[in-house]
Amino acid sequence: MSTTANCYLIGGTRVLTQCGTRLLDAGVTIEGVLSRDPAVVAWADAHDVPVHDPAGDLTALLSERPFDFLFSMVNFRILPGAVLDLPKIAAINFHDGPLPRYSGSHVPAWALYEGAPRHAATWHLMTEAVDAGGVLLERWFPVRDHATALSLTYEAAETGIELFADLVPHVARRTLPETLDTSGRERRFYRRSARMAGGGVIHAGTTAAEAVRLVRALDHGSFPNPLGVPALVTELGAVYTRQARLIPRDDPRTATTVLSVTTTAITLAAPDADLVLSDWRAVDGSTLSGQAAAQRLGIAAGAALPAVSEERLADIAEAQKRLRPHEPWWRARLDDVRPVPLAAEDYSAATAHYGHYELAYVPASRDESVAVLRAFLAAVAERVGDEVFDFAWSPSVARVLAERTHGLTAARFPVRYDGGTARSLRERLDEAAARQGYAGDLEVRLGIAGRPLGADEPSFTRVMVLERDSGEEASADPHTEIALLCLNDGPPTIFVRETAMGEDEALDFVERVEDLAMAALLQGDEPPTESTDSARSTDSGRSTDSGSAAVAEESAGGAPEATAVESAGASGEQTGGPTVLDLVAAAAAERPGAVAVRAGRRTLDYAGLDGWADAVAARLHDEGIEQGSVVGVLLERDTALLPAMLGILRAGASFLPLDPGYPEDRLRRYVDVSGCELILTDARTHALGASLGSARQVPDADGAAQAVPPRVTADDLAYTLFTSGSTGDPKGVEIGHGALADFLTGIGGRLGVSADDTVLAHTTVAFDISLLELLLPLTVGATVVLASRETSADPYRLAEVASGVSVAQATPSLWRLLLGTGWSPHAGLTVLSGGEALSPATAERLHEPARALWNLYGPTEATIWAAAHRVEAVGTFLPLGEPLPHMELHVLDADLNPSGPGSTGELYLSGTGLARGYAGRPDLTREVFVEHPVTGTRLYRTGDEVRLHETGAVEWLGRSDAQVKVRGHRIEPAEIERILERVDGVTAAVVVAARFEGRGELRLTAYLVGDAVPGKARLDALVAGALPAYMVPDAYVNLDALPLTDNGKVARAALPLPTRDTILRSGEEQELPAEPTTSPEAEPLAAESLVAESVAVGPEPAVVAPAAEPAPDATAGDTAVPAGSAAEAAMTEEELARSIARVFAATLDHPEFDVHANYFDLGGDSVNVTIAAARLGGELGASVTAPAIFASGTPVKLARLLGAEGVVPLREQETATGAVSVS
Repeated sequence: MSTTANCYLIGGTRVLTQCGTRLLDAGVTIEGVLSRDPAVVAWADAHDVPVHDPAGDLTALLSERPFDFLFSMVNFRILPGAVLDLPKIAAINFHDGPLPRYSGSHVPAWALYEGAPRHAATWHLMTEAVDAGGVLLERWFPVRDHATALSLTYEAAETGIELFADLVPHVARRTLPETLDTSGRERRFYRRSARMAGGGVIHAGTTAAEAVRLVRALDHGSFPNPLGVPALVTELGAVYTRQARLIPRDDPRTATTVLSVTTTAITLAAPDADLVLSDWRAVDGSTLSGQAAAQRLGIAAGAALPAVSEERLADIAEAQKRLRPHEPWWRARLDDVRPVPLAAEDYSAATAHYGHYELAYVPASRDESVAVLRAFLAAVAERVGDEVFDFAWSPSVARVLAERTHGLTAARFPVRYDGGTARSLRERLDEAAARQGYAGDLEVRLGIAGRPLGADEPSFTRVMVLERDSGEEASADPHTEIALLCLNDGPPTIFVRETAMGEDEALDFVERVEDLAMAALLQGDEPPTESTDSARSTDSGRSTDSGSAAVAEESAGGAPEATAVESAGASGEQTGGPTVLDLVAAAAAERPGAVAVRAGRRTLDYAGLDGWADAVAARLHDEGIEQGSVVGVLLERDTALLPAMLGILRAGASFLPLDPGYPEDRLRRYVDVSGCELILTDARTHALGASLGSARQVPDADGAAQAVPPRVTADDLAYTLFTSGSTGDPKGVEIGHGALADFLTGIGGRLGVSADDTVLAHTTVAFDISLLELLLPLTVGATVVLASRETSADPYRLAEVASGVSVAQATPSLWRLLLGTGWSPHAGLTVLSGGEALSPATAERLHEPARALWNLYGPTEATIWAAAHRVEAVGTFLPLGEPLPHMELHVLDADLNPSGPGSTGELYLSGTGLARGYAGRPDLTREVFVEHPVTGTRLYRTGDEVRLHETGAVEWLGRSDAQVKVRGHRIEPAEIERILERVDGVTAAVVVAARFEGRGELRLTAYLVGDAVPGKARLDALVAGALPAYMVPDAYVNLDALPLTDNGKVARAALPLPTRDTILRSGEEQELPAEPTTSPEAEPLAAESLVAESVAVGPEPAVVAPAAEPAPDATAGDTAVPAGSAAEAAMTEEELARSIARVFAATLDHPEFDVHANYFDLGGDSVNVTIAAARLGGELGASVTAPAIFASGTPVKLARLLGAEGVVPLREQETATGAVSVS
């Protein structure tokens, strides 16, 4: 065994090369360096040290050979636990500040801003929690009077290099120094996106000392500035200032006044000292004199420094907080700007005249507006001869934010045009919108702002697109030559500067845009497939078009089922009220010893839940999670789930529910769009969580709590939950604390849930109705009975659990499945049904035995449920129900006028339960959250077509768009179509909900056109790799062409029903085996995501008396055969296959079933397969399980499997008189 220590190094800069040299000099073997720093690469080459890409698969690379140490030196990549566990002795990190006081990023700058008198360099052990490992070595040094962020960072690095000399002897001996005791020190964590002073703002309330500390903290010299540029702000404007000097003064003052204004400087007399500010820049980056800066700020010598309003300061701080997390993405984007090659030789461009030309067309939708935009850019591309370039996009929301922040946020940002389709262009717009833009000083720091007019330097603003509301200000950048103005209620207008085109050229250009736009609108421009690079992950962004929820009080006599819009005049903004935290805290205080959560044999009382949630909140605070953060919840269904959710909320953050069973790429999309900063995991889900981002396992209840918990109000965000999106991207619905608490109190009062209840929680957290199951009981002191993933996937086990609770909720599909097992609600059960239409037949079977049956209605955008109807009698339809407190239903026509009794219309919702909007998608938010033109009430357009009956009851009729609901899940077919249209051999795809051969329940069916459509197994695998299981089509139908309407759109109503003759069958392709890609044993599916097919048995070709019902947990290997059973009689394989076929036919309600047909092709799925298995077991007197049917598929193959396993004894074929061999 070698006694020479060995190690890997990851990071960059002089710290790595100097420390690496010391290791080599001490005889330590460096197995490799992971770096892209050119200086490090050159050093490694000179010392024959292998160099690897730090962005590669570190776990695989570092697992190739054993090594003792991993050193991280100026490394900005967070290393997962799997990597940190690889070194035999330790992973060690260099930190440029004292721990734990200055944990996180940019700590020298923070130390300067906070006035720390001394600083330190640290070497510490690495853990999954950033900068939380034990400190091995530290060295302190004084902070110099004139230190800047650059000089203090450099000094910390040099001190760290010197300190490393004390660590090297330990490394050579393969030991570690004893860790320092830092338990008595304060810990603070500074996130990479955090900024001091509200984003670097100096104003009339800033002391001279703070201003100087701020300027020095943001001074990075000629090196890249990762933080920002200080700005002097008044109520009239803002300018950047990069130099500050303090002049001591003996006499104190009560307010800041202006002493002088010169060409270079503005001198202020602050309360504590005089302050000289200089080196001025306008917010557009242009250089200013002191007098010009003073003019923009309304400053006059001898007068008080104009104050800035608290509202303005809050707007600036909030904008900085929202935009800064996306800065790394925008920095990379601006570094890669590709300007359109328009000539810019006329230096009189600043005063050149713009010709403006209205297009003879008003887009009727967002899609049509994007089509016009694409036509405009395509015409530009034709003119300049370049298909790829960046243009400046200025959405209205960015302009409004820039105005509110005095230009400290960018009003426009670059978007890449690459000649692709309107869909791919919209994806790029959405990608930019999700990141909401960037702080204005980013362009200043990158050196691309403040260019002189006519300069031939890269500029993405030469072509500009502005989106504006009616009457809103619209102005192009000084460098803009061609612009398109898109109004939300008027014709698009093209502006062409005379320096770019003459009038005749401009007219030709506009005509070309019109031709391209009309061709796209009439004929479409989408190709059959899209390039894979058009889909890219996005970072987060929360909607800025949130609006306030309207409040509508119920009348004393009970709210009517539908109200005229005018009755919503009592609406008002919700500004107070309790939160779910307040409600749970009250219940815990009243019933500390009562059982709050039961999961199998484990229980958690309210006192334990309260303490555990506090510990989670404290740990999150130590990790840098703060008010406004988003934290993912990626947990199995166990007792830790509830403390994790509540702990996140107590930390001031919001939670993002993540289902571990969803495809990794989809979960990553959720994380990116929502702005999720950390993911809480457990032992089973941690590896998946770490692949999505920064992940931590839920901490144990260790008695920790936050010293000063944040104040969580009704206005704060509670959670973000994703639903299927019509554009092919999932939409993150943002729900506030006020909406959540209002729903919980409203539904709790309506249902009468009390502390005596036990509530079944079995729904996946990715489905918003799960929050009723998880949180409602905790608000009243009741018990949550938490079903595991495995129990939720097994209808027999789930039925058993449901028999032991007092409240249970499910979709009608799942209720039908439970009823099909022979289960019936007990007399004390309150049954909640929602998520899809409840049929009268199912309602009858639930209503008669149960204590109460409620039909619930509500979209995710209205906080779980918006209306509830207690079923007293079952008629021809089940009404949607009465609105919950502070909610209203509105049946409106196309002009938003109330529909009269007896008529149909579209359902709109209003009230406190409405969501803020969609995360990072202000455009989608504006489309469905609308303001009524007469009353001003904020409405959510559900897209549901309803009938308003004379009695006031509201009947659901269907969807007004392509959206479908299958098994309770709201599905946008476009998401599935988008995946299918990327498959080789598929030229078009349409997905609908259709009944197989016109019977049974709605099933997801994909209609495909193409010359070489793959087989079913391959299609299943491709869709399942990108979408959740509930979005994988049940059937595929290959058509020669799609039916079209007169205007060229797909006639979905004219699509043929799927039949056994038209669907793609399993086993017809060679590329994959016929079996499904997963089985319930490999990956159990939550019951609410399963298909609940009809289980009514029609006339059977052959009646077989069932044996005793099998145990639900029987396995395919069980061979016990009851005496006198059919199995004992020993059938032939052919006879067994026919018996199986009869059971399959009965289960699927088919008149017949071919022995070679695949069960899953003809209506079988992972729910009714359990019913088929139970029926087979009863008929055969043997234990037949669902996995056995999954593994075989056809009656013939299942018969062979059961015979081969000895489950059913078979006699040889030739001994049977008249038997026919089945091959």
